[in-house]
Amino acid sequence: MSRDRGRHEDGDDRERDGEDELPETITVRVRGGASITLDDDGITLDNGKGAVVRMRGPAVEVNDGALEVT
Repeated sequence: MSRDRGRHEDGDDRERDGEDELPETITVRVRGGASITLDDDGITLDNGKGAVVRMRGPAVEVNDGALEVT
């Protein structure tokens, strides 16, 4: 199914805002433990070995507050 300007190309011509179809959280995790998480709070990159970068609103936090940029 492909999307084009808010319409589905599956025979349904009703307009959709897309919000009901989107998950609240998307996490991609690989075997070694690294992950990327996208949610309403922002984006979290975790290398699975202790390094974590969180982007929330206008702030970027590295390693649980060891460095924060706002």
